[in-house]
Amino acid sequence: PGKVIPPNSMVVGNPYRIVRQVTDEELADIRKTAIRYFDLVAQYY
Repeated sequence: PGKVIPPNSMVVGNPYRIVRQVTDEELADIRKTAIRYFDLVAQYY
């Protein structure tokens, strides 16, 4: 609690550990995947 995690950080573990920064390409892939799942949910539910 009270910790600030920098934007675009990959964080793992408990307690957390910042592993690395996520690249712009990885962020774009994450967004595309999220949109795809959203579209699939809308299609089937």
